[in-house]
Amino acid sequence: MDRKQTKLNWVVAGLLLGLFVGALDQTIVSTAMPTIMTELGGYEYYVWVFSAYMIATVIATPIFGKLSDIYG
Repeated sequence: MDRKQTKLNWVVAGLLLGLFVGALDQTIVSTAMPTIMTELGGYEYYVWVFSAYMIATVIATPIFGKLSDIYG
């Protein structure tokens, strides 16, 4: 296997790992939502859990994008 094919395999493996971790994170949060709502005190805080996740994702995406441009 040549060097270019090996690098492509690593890129695909990294993308698949990121996709898996994202899906796993959503599954964990969805499964834990009844407990989280109980701890937070009711349905009115239900939206905040998903909003916090989305805000963190929106902030992290350009940061990691720039880091991948610099080091990648």
